[in-house]
Amino acid sequence: MVRDVVRLFSLLTTLEREFGITGLEKEERAVFDFIVHSIDEGKYPTRLDVVAQRIASRASTYRHIAALQAAGLIIEIGSGKALSLDLSPKLDGFGQKYKLVPND
Repeated sequence: MVRDVVRLFSLLTTLEREFGITGLEKEERAVFDFIVHSIDEGKYPTRLDVVAQRIASRASTYRHIAALQAAGLIIEIGSGKALSLDLSPKLDGFGQKYKLVPND
């Protein structure tokens, strides 16, 4: 059991380092996690969807989204009021590796 936990932790930290996620603040990580889980469920969240999660204040949530965009982790897709958030092309392969971790 302990060996499994250590192995899982090792896989997760390797994945985070590989894709540049280790430097995120706690709330930025929570916003990123929400976006990843939403996309995994087939829904591309909007900024308002993220705000509705009440991870942080509205202003802080917008700053966290901007920080994730500046870090190259997420992008906006669509146009006008139909803007949604998606993972950056920089993270190609993240989804497949992310799904493998819990099953490992």
